Amino acid sequence: MEGVLADLAKGANQHIDGNRPEYLTNPDDIPGVFRNLPPIEGAVEAVNEYLNCDGFDVYILTTAPWDNPSAFCE
Repeated sequence: MEGVLADLAKGANQHIDGNRPEYLTNPDDIPGVFRNLPPIEGAVEAVNEYLNCDGFDVYILTTAPWDNPSAFCE
């Protein structure tokens, strides 16, 4: 969902470990980063538009990064 519905870059910048060198090129490896990602501007409204339209079934498919076990439970 990050990059489409959730703003990973903003969430990583706000995370306490976001500036650690090992995470600068791999922000999706920051433990706990997915817990409180802010939505991308307009994403919530766009999803709600689809949810309120007849003729659409909305599915959100995603997977956790394999190198960040904490992402599986956030």
